[in-house]
Amino acid sequence: MKSAVFRAICITCAVLILLTAGGMLFAVHGQTEETRIKELESKTHYLLQGYHLGGIPYLESVQNAGKERITLISPLGMVLYDSEADAQSMDSHADRPEFLQALEAGKGKVIRPSSTMGKKTYYIALRAEDGNVLRLSVNEQALIQMIDNSASVIAAILVLLVALAALVAKQLTATVISPINKLNLDRPLENDTYEEFTPLLMRLEHQNKEIETQFAQLQAKSQELELITENMGEAFAVFSAEGKVLLANHAAERLFGCYDLTDRPIDSFCKEEQLLNVMKRVFAREAVTENYQKDGKVYHISAYPVSTGGEYAAVLVAEDVTHRENAEQMRREFTANVSHELKTPLTTIMGSSEIIAEGIARPEDHATICRGIHTEAARLLTLIEDIIKLSRLDEGQIRAQFEAVELKALAESVLSRLTQKAARHQISLHAEGEAVFVSGVSATLHEMLFNLCDNAIIYNRPNGWVEVRVEKRADKAVLAVRDNGIGIEKSDHPRIFERFYRVDKSRSKAVGGTGLGLSIVKHAVLLHKGEIILESTPGEGTTITVLLPLLTLDQDPKTEENH
Repeated sequence: MKSAVFRAICITCAVLILLTAGGMLFAVHGQTEETRIKELESKTHYLLQGYHLGGIPYLESVQNAGKERITLISPLGMVLYDSEADAQSMDSHADRPEFLQALEAGKGKVIRPSSTMGKKTYYIALRAEDGNVLRLSVNEQALIQMIDNSASVIAAILVLLVALAALVAKQLTATVISPINKLNLDRPLENDTYEEFTPLLMRLEHQNKEIETQFAQLQAKSQELELITENMGEAFAVFSAEGKVLLANHAAERLFGCYDLTDRPIDSFCKEEQLLNVMKRVFAREAVTENYQKDGKVYHISAYPVSTGGEYAAVLVAEDVTHRENAEQMRREFTANVSHELKTPLTTIMGSSEIIAEGIARPEDHATICRGIHTEAARLLTLIEDIIKLSRLDEGQIRAQFEAVELKALAESVLSRLTQKAARHQISLHAEGEAVFVSGVSATLHEMLFNLCDNAIIYNRPNGWVEVRVEKRADKAVLAVRDNGIGIEKSDHPRIFERFYRVDKSRSKAVGGTGLGLSIVKHAVLLHKGEIILESTPGEGTTITVLLPLLTLDQDPKTEENH
């Protein structure tokens, strides 16, 4: 725009200068012509006076510095004298307008082409006293020559004017363009500029507001999408038709084991053959759904092709279903274990009852067989009760009102119930510590501590001991059950709280264990939002520590907890 304005101003100035110069030349030419004619008239009168006094010799003696042509014509039109041509060889001038005017009026003035010189000529003719006509003429070339004499001066003036016009054009261009260059397009209506720009600036202001609104909406949608995808538990990734990542959340980055995935092709960061095959099938426009295992976790992958303007891209969603798969596996194992555990006592009961019913057993053996049936029935009942308890804890069916429970008193109550059993196993029981209160379900906490102490007695050795210690630790209530029994191998630690898992299956069955005690303990701790810690060394003993939220004075323990 700057060059266009500069060019326009320069052209305008040049045209104006040329027009001015042309006008000046035209005016100078006219003025010079008029002046020359007047000078020609004066000179003609002067020469006429000299002719009156000296005749033709006078005319011949005139030094014609102005290059005027002197001609003397008789009344009949015959040329008597000519300063530039042979008079005798010249044609008659009887028909010349200036001659005729001079004969009639005494003076003739004509401008016309010369028949002999072939140029535009100015003629002044005066009638002499003897009747002859004295004519003085000058051709246009003489006038042009006069102008040419001043051409260098005119040219210098023109060059100066052109240079001045260029400088003025440059300054004007800068002055015109400066307000435009300083326009604040972000706030168009705050500009102080030409009035002609007002409609444009108003339109820009309107468009800026529309753009800001649309940008804010897009940014909000982008943030919303980012918030949704980043807080998804599932891995989410979008791929272009070329296989490059367009969008990936943190879960997807963890799945692929790589960060900064955007604009990278999948084969540059993923080396898992199964995932690469999944994406190849998706890019071939096939929907894929399958499970994928990595680092001990199970992912359910769903990948689908999507069309974007005629090109196909892909969307991948991978959900971590490890917990679900493990839960399903635990359900299958639980079903199998329950079936097995129920089958064993039922088989014994059925077999013993058939022996009595068929009369195979001797009468004196009936009491022994009946005691066996009673023992297996009691074991079966205990197993069913434990399963029911565990099921209620699993499904959150315990809605009992929480209350303040004092753990030291609870420990003493549990140990008093186990005194006889401990005596049979030659185990001493101890409760130590301070009065510590928690908010909980008393019956469930009692069942939890009973199972821990019962296990400590069962899996102990003669003359062993079991100690329950209650204390505070920061904002936690600590309930620790220690024994010096047989201990647990480190390899069994991760599975000790699983249902029906027994470290020593033969010993468990011998003492009538169901394999659900520690699983009930684990679920009871979870119900009370606590934490359980196992420490055990084979041959030295076991310590199981339960950490529960401490009940403070400003808390209300009579709160219904929903789980």
